[in-house]
Formats: sequence, C-alpha cells, structure tokens
Amino acid sequence: MTEKGEFKCLKNLQNVDIGETIELNENFLALRHTAKILIAASLLLALIFTIINFKSPEVYAYVYIDINPSIEVLIDKNAKIISANPLNEDGKKILKNLSYKGLDITTFINQTVKESQKLGFLKEEDTIVITTVNIKNSHVINEDIQKAINDIKKTNAKIQIETLKSNEVQREEAKKEKHHLAGLSSGKKLKMKE
Repeated sequence: MTEKGEFKCLKNLQNVDIGETIELNENFLALRHTAKILIAASLLLALIFTIINFKSPEVYAYVYIDINPSIEVLIDKNAKIISANPLNEDGKKILKNLSYKGLDITTFINQTVKESQKLGFLKEEDTIVITTVNIKNSHVINEDIQKAINDIKKTNAKIQIETLKSNEVQREEAKKEKHHLAGLSSGKKLKMKE
C-alpha cells in the first residue's frame, strides 16, 4: 500500500517481508507499465505482419491431367502445386493417395500416372491428355511438364501423351459448359472444341 492508500501489486521483489516498507521511485512503476504496452504493441504488429504476408500464392497456370481420372492442378510461378481438384470420382481416388501441396508438377504428373496404373485406370496403350492454361508466363512450368512427359515415355513407351495449350477465356467457356459435358474436364472439353 502506498502512502496515499493505493494498493500496488508488484511481482518478483526479493528480500522483502510482509509489512516491510520499501521505496520505489515513480520511474520503476512507469517502466513496468510501458513494458506491458510495448509487449502488447509488438504482439499486435507481429499479428498484422503475419496477416499481410499470409496471402494465397498466385496462380500462374492451370494444368489438367486427363486419363480417366481427371484432375485440375493450380501451380505457382515455380511450377509448385498450390492445390489439386478432382474433376470426377476417379480423380478423387487418385488424390486421396497423393500428398501434393508444394510438390513440383513433374513429380505430381509422374505420381498421378503411377497411381492411375496401380488402380487400373491407365492401361499400356491408353492416352493421357495434359492441357496447360497459362495465366502468367513462367518458362519453368512448360519445362517441368515436358520433363514429366519425357519421364513417362521412358518407362511407358506405349502410353500416348497429348499436350494442349489453352487460354483463360477458353477455360472459362469450358467450365460454363460443364452441365452439357458431364464428367469431362476443361482439358477434354478444350480438345473437343478444336
């Protein structure tokens, strides 16, 4: 209790007994209050900084992989997967067994092909259609997709691979027609329009 009758709660005072009088200058109390304010302000700034920097990665391309399982993959400028969406029930079965976030598109395509073969969706002489819809230019994306195609051809010489390129306008049109062409991904719809 202060001389003015105010109660002050002070922690971590050593060598002080109950009833003992101690002297604290006002700077000590002000410093403790200021420290609390600074800590709260730092936490608030850290939270704001985290929120500002935690924006979703930018989509540089959509890649459609059509075997029978059909999958839409969103990738960033470094050809890393942001997300993958199954476009049919078989696509769900494939994605259920793959860990893909942050994976490069080359590895993802190769794993998708292997998983499709394992589950019996892809036979030796079937065709894989890979459609790329570039939103922004990134040479890495096209190079990585070509690398995946080369890898598949090395181990599965009889599998046919078709590659298509499209644009955002055609992609949106293909999405709108979904109710007319049930079960087909935008990649296959784009192929049908040619």
